[in-house]
Amino acid sequence: MIGERKDLGPVEDGDGENANLKSTVKETDLVYGMAMGELEKLAQKILVVIIHRAAEGIHHDLAASIGMWARFGMRVSMVRDPHGGFVEVTRAGVVNTFLEYRERSPEVEYLVMIDADEAIDASAPFLLARHGEPVVAGIICGFNSKHGLFACFTAEDENGMPRFPCANNGTVLPAEGLIKAYQVGTGLICIRYDVLETMRAKQMEPFALDEWTRERSFAEGVLKKGEDICFSERCEELGFNRYVDASVHGGHQKVLQLGWPAQQIDPELKTDDFVTSRKDYGG
Repeated sequence: MIGERKDLGPVEDGDGENANLKSTVKETDLVYGMAMGELEKLAQKILVVIIHRAAEGIHHDLAASIGMWARFGMRVSMVRDPHGGFVEVTRAGVVNTFLEYRERSPEVEYLVMIDADEAIDASAPFLLARHGEPVVAGIICGFNSKHGLFACFTAEDENGMPRFPCANNGTVLPAEGLIKAYQVGTGLICIRYDVLETMRAKQMEPFALDEWTRERSFAEGVLKKGEDICFSERCEELGFNRYVDASVHGGHQKVLQLGWPAQQIDPELKTDDFVTSRKDYGG
């Protein structure tokens, strides 16, 4: 078995301040910019899959959202990574889980994958799926010793070169809207069903490392590309656009929680005008 799965939703109750949201708003109220009826219909189309490792727990912000999602009828499934690091194999198990749900419940159209170490707002699955686009990711940050804090997606600079936005370079992100991306991370991502079904129909494994990456990684002892980049490249090959919703941020819990600096988010900056810097980390 690729991953050990536990289905959690729908459930009756949840914890945290989001759990009673449905019972405290009127039908005419807007929640996350959507009317209650619209929100419930969208929830029925989403399967949230949370990936976690056996030795690690789930971030408390993420755990607190599960009950709220289930109250709207959103399906939630847990997939445990029994291998502790073979993430491409675990994500293959997530794809299997989603496609199995689709067979039983064809109204499910969106897979929202969330890694267990992400601190996200309960609105994230709704906000990512609302666009109806093939692939929409939230903004999750990583860190490396050379470039410091960076956002886990690439967008073109002024010369058309895909780069990861780097906070140390003073790069400023828009506060809302969709950023057209080349590569997107998979820690917080919404994928429309036809992307995965098309890849499987063409004998493509969505998150598998390609042979060049495997050969070079074994030869050099360094992973040259992750499963997220390989997935984005397959999307590009098949013509599926990738976006980042600039309003959806998540904290990435490492030794410290990583997140894009609030002072480097500009509410006046339009996503169509956003470019990365030539100083940013090349993708």
